[in-house]
Amino acid sequence: MLVKHFMIPRERVVKVSTGSRLKDVASRIVENDVGSVVVVDQNDHPIGIITKTDLVRCTIQNNNNNTTNNTTTTTSGETIVDNVMSKDLVYAKDTLSNDQIATELMIKKLHHLLIENEESGEWVGLTTSIDVVREAALDVKAFLYNRETNFIK
Repeated sequence: MLVKHFMIPRERVVKVSTGSRLKDVASRIVENDVGSVVVVDQNDHPIGIITKTDLVRCTIQNNNNNTTNNTTTTTSGETIVDNVMSKDLVYAKDTLSNDQIATELMIKKLHHLLIENEESGEWVGLTTSIDVVREAALDVKAFLYNRETNFIK
């Protein structure tokens, strides 16, 4: 199956604007039960991504800095997303198959890929390693599953 058929469409991707605080990003991740948030500019174009791992890394660094400096005044939650987000965004074409997406994720050691329309180059969605695994499980012919209702028949 092609990634454009199982990706998270752009409209449903959880996003925050540049300048957002990490505590707001963390809240969005928890509220929406997702592993990442895409940071967008005023034109809704991705400029970065924040993952759960980024949040943990920032918290650990902040705690280490506080321990070293014997302070407790700085909180990682007040940190601005622009200082932590991954800016090297990786895109994949919407015409790649599930296997090709899995290979990209594995080779690049990523869990999230932005998806772009092959013809226009426009950002159209996001896919994750979980999406790839879910789709692989659904492709197993012995697993009778209706993708429309998400229930076993």
